Amino acid sequence: MVFLVVLALASFFAAAIADDGIDQLGSYSTNIVSVTTKDPVASATEVYESLGRNIVDRFWDSENDLWTNQCNTSSTPVLWPVAVVGKAVSNDMDNTTIHKAMNAFSQYRSTQAAGYSATTARDGDIYTDDDAQVVWALYKASQTTSNTSFFEVGNDLLDYIRSQEYNGTGILWSVKGNYLASISNVEAALAAVKSYEIKPNNTYLQFAIHCLTWTFDNLMDSQNHFLYDGVDTNGNVNRGQLSYTVGAAISGFSFLSKFDNSKDWKSKALELAVRAIGAGNLNSIFYSDTYVHDDVKYSHLLFAGFADLVTETSPRGNYEVQAYNAIKAELVREARHLYDEYYGSIAASGGCSSAGQMNDLLHYGSLLEIFYQASRVSGSF
Repeated sequence: MVFLVVLALASFFAAAIADDGIDQLGSYSTNIVSVTTKDPVASATEVYESLGRNIVDRFWDSENDLWTNQCNTSSTPVLWPVAVVGKAVSNDMDNTTIHKAMNAFSQYRSTQAAGYSATTARDGDIYTDDDAQVVWALYKASQTTSNTSFFEVGNDLLDYIRSQEYNGTGILWSVKGNYLASISNVEAALAAVKSYEIKPNNTYLQFAIHCLTWTFDNLMDSQNHFLYDGVDTNGNVNRGQLSYTVGAAISGFSFLSKFDNSKDWKSKALELAVRAIGAGNLNSIFYSDTYVHDDVKYSHLLFAGFADLVTETSPRGNYEVQAYNAIKAELVREARHLYDEYYGSIAASGGCSSAGQMNDLLHYGSLLEIFYQASRVSGSF
């Protein structure tokens, strides 16, 4: 019976791989509509730094050396927000804050495996997408602080994620489960190529290529070229689509294009970004009323993808110049929209009373990350 299940799964994947989704991606072009932004009112860097300075006062529990899940409470968060905040503060905050964030990860280090657990129970409940974001944070911290130990810890965790590959296919989402999530695979690919950027290792480069290729060959919607959520080991596909998988894929392709020329990875990143913004019409499946409707805990990865594309690669020809300008403008426009919606209440509250949704660690960290990404492409918004 086990042999028959594995054989059926292999047949499903073989049929999907024959569709060559990765090779269908990257030849798309269309008319690009210019994206209009408001007159700027704030420095993107100053907004990022202001929120970053406040995060310790609002969310750090000095007694337990750990973040809290809600502003000025003692509630303990799961790993996901801790990873998001770890990456957000590692971008460009002071070394003291970065070291706090990196040390917090130790409270999630599993005692049963080489991964990081979803909770401080430190058990075997491990999710590879969470762990991939921990890797990103460790790598960024190593670059910002010049502390190579963070890089080494990140590589150890990346090796654990690599070990969760299922029978030569994709990466398992839960290490105890049977679900191959697109987000786990694109985030693992991005982790691997980020490691390669710091210290070239061909094993990691090939792993990144494998993860992205498998994901698009098996989980790409043939109509819009976005990614389905995932597939279980029985071949049942979850056809939900969220912006964060697209964003992480854009980032992965963008970085990969710097180190490998086996495919035109940049064109794949560009197609996803152009489709995501509706070619400037702001009307893809991710939009409502001309703004991205996904929660910031998802959309921050889409905006990071936009920033990675326009800063890590360069346009060629008039079409790409127009597309890059629209993508950059859309990132700035979305950051300004979020600034108008949230920054005033956060700055005015002092404590937590009027900050609303941003009293939550995951949302605050995601917003902080978005403002950092905006600062990479524009001085103000």
